[in-house]
Amino acid sequence: MANRTVTVYKSHRRGANLGNGGIRNFNWTYVPGSGAEDQNVTGVTYDGKYLIFCTDEPNPALGTSARFVVVDPASGALIRNFDAGIISDGGFRDICWDGRHIWGLDYYANDAVPTCAISKYDRNTGGLLRRIATGLSTEYWSLTYDGKYLLALRNGAPQCYADVFDPRTGAIVATKILISTFDTGLSIHAGITWDGKFVINKSCPQFFAAVALNYQTHHRRQQDGGAGVLAECSTSRPFTPRGGEAHSITWDGKYLYDFTQV
Repeated sequence: MANRTVTVYKSHRRGANLGNGGIRNFNWTYVPGSGAEDQNVTGVTYDGKYLIFCTDEPNPALGTSARFVVVDPASGALIRNFDAGIISDGGFRDICWDGRHIWGLDYYANDAVPTCAISKYDRNTGGLLRRIATGLSTEYWSLTYDGKYLLALRNGAPQCYADVFDPRTGAIVATKILISTFDTGLSIHAGITWDGKFVINKSCPQFFAAVALNYQTHHRRQQDGGAGVLAECSTSRPFTPRGGEAHSITWDGKYLYDFTQV
């Protein structure tokens, strides 16, 4: 069973990497619990104090679960990790924070028709509080919260879109919101986060290769079928993912965070 070493990159709002500057990057190693499968880190969010990562690959047959991993962004220290109350067989694809709770994009791989769901979890215990919007397409890959609604990034042809969900009802209040016209075929190589005014989209158009991460900024929610307006686009450091893909980003009010895993 391999350990999971995750390198977290801290960037300016416009994508400039701070790893070689005054604020260093940091590593931490996640060791799965006894009997667990090797788990991949698939998403990240910020709760006002700590970075929270999530994992995939639960194994109900072995009694193992997807997990939340809490890390101090200043030191990189691992604060704690604990099981999520997830019952899906695919674990998390991404998570976000609404100011009180964690929302997860859960993946159900072994259903007759594989789907994703959006679920709410207790920040301290990992307990499942609510599951909404079941029956979602497996093309959903990233999740964020804009202060009122949940935005789920969905692969499309040829662009990616975000569907906007009301967390109180699970209803889609806007659909086919165009997230990117700059790159195509983003799917799993994309992540979204909310900075208080804009949706920020990180794109990686190549898989397991040396790529440049593009931070693309788009205006907030548009009406049904409306196109997001590209406000700016910048490129951060090139990197080689090697052992795992990096597709999730989060915002702490001042800086962007993303990660790679080996």
